[in-house]
Formats: sequence, structure tokens, C-alpha cells
Amino acid sequence: SNYLCFKILYCFCANLKLDFIFVWFMDYIYRTISESIKNDLKYYKVIVITDPRQVGKTTLCRRLFPEYDYVNLENIPKGDIIRDDMQKFIDNVEGGVVIDEVLHLPDLFSCIQVAVDKDLDKHFVLTGSNNWGMLQNVTQSLAGGATLFTLPPFSMGEVSGSISEMTTDELLYKGLYPA
Repeated sequence: SNYLCFKILYCFCANLKLDFIFVWFMDYIYRTISESIKNDLKYYKVIVITDPRQVGKTTLCRRLFPEYDYVNLENIPKGDIIRDDMQKFIDNVEGGVVIDEVLHLPDLFSCIQVAVDKDLDKHFVLTGSNNWGMLQNVTQSLAGGATLFTLPPFSMGEVSGSISEMTTDELLYKGLYPA
């Protein structure tokens, strides 16, 4: 079964006074980094995935780890609940969890390190946009216990089957910025 991803583009044209939403559905595009991430999960309890923004971290994580719980720390109420009792949140993780935009709660790294040291059955997939502060927390709190991946924009090889009929202008117009 194909996993569908979509982009929603909200457009407002001031001159025409038009509001509309454009939804573009496409088949999931396999990322070449996927196998490396899954392989490293055999050796590391913490996987950190960064990217330049909007290149598919969340979609990739949902595709690779469908059995894991998913938490987005950009969701302010959820982030506040976790911030109030980080240890309880970590203790309640069963199996694995994807924590999206973890840079919003940097103190969580220390709690994750303690959990990983004492519980071999917990796995954490942490995501965030390239951010030196987050990377510094990873290297200090999770030194030796985490592996780091940087997800680049789609490569031409990854999207070649989906774009064989499109010109470069069409690719850029539709929001793709192949590396």
C-alpha cells in the first residue's frame, strides 16, 4: 500500500480577493537514508534526525516507525504537559517514541539519557531542524548513545520516477527543491 504524503498550500491573491487551498497528493518517495536509519537502530537507542526545514523528517519518521508513539513538541499544550513532568513522560514510553521538534524542550535530553542507560527496551527518535543548540545538547547529554542523521532535500535520484515528465520550472513551482 502506498503511503500518501501531501502538501497544503494556502494562497491569497490580494488583487483578485481570492482565498483558496491547494492540496497536492503524491505517492511516498523512498528516501535513500532510510536503510541507514533502520540499521543504526539495532546499535543505538537514540536516533537524531535533523534537516534544513520542510524536507520530510516527520513523513520519514512516520513511515519508518509506524509502531512508535508520536509527539510533536510544536504542539504547545502537549509540550507544556511534558515540560511539567518530563520524567513521567519518559517513564511512560513503551517500546519507542518519535519526538518531533525536540529543540523546543532541550532539558529532555538528560531524561532520555537516564532512561536509555537503565531501560534497554526504550527507543527514541528525535527530530529537529538544524540547530546548533540542539546538536550541542545531543553531544553533551547523549554522547556515545545516539546517532545523528541529516536529512537533505530530495535528491534527483529519489524523485526521478515521480518527475520524469516535469521541467525544472515545474519542479520548483510545485515546491520541490532537489539536492
